[in-house]
Amino acid sequence: MGIVRVGAVFGALISYNLRPASDNNLIVIDRKFEWTDKYRKEDMLLKIDFPIPLLKKVLIVSGEAHSGKTMNF
Repeated sequence: MGIVRVGAVFGALISYNLRPASDNNLIVIDRKFEWTDKYRKEDMLLKIDFPIPLLKKVLIVSGEAHSGKTMNF
């Protein structure tokens, strides 16, 4: 699972090298941010309920920690 666009790219690269390509599923979740009165409010663009069988083995790659741009307060 990739979080934001950079997480999607890194997640795809890592998962491809960990498992055969025919066995990989990639899900990307993006977030939206609103700044009000110097505080950041964040929410998911799309909320997904994942089926339990898909949650047995999950690699989560978060891209915003790479740049740090969404961590500015």
